[in-house]
Amino acid sequence: MKLSKGQALCNRCSLTKAQANLFKIMAFVNDNSQPLTLTNSKGKNAVLVGEDDWNVIMEWYDKTLDFVEKRNIRIQKYCEYFK
Repeated sequence: MKLSKGQALCNRCSLTKAQANLFKIMAFVNDNSQPLTLTNSKGKNAVLVGEDDWNVIMEWYDKTLDFVEKRNIRIQKYCEYFK
């Protein structure tokens, strides 16, 4: 498996193939911000994403969670006010 920047990588890869090329795949995923689904024969897959992409996902998640929690508090206060 030869990977270079800008080269398209299939978005699915068997775990066996990934293990043999892990360092190259990690570099490619990080350099290109392209997630990779690792497949196996047991039906449960996993997704490999670069650390920078993961940090963006977690930041978005935290902001969304904060928004939802604040909204729920406002709704609760509103409902209590009109009891």
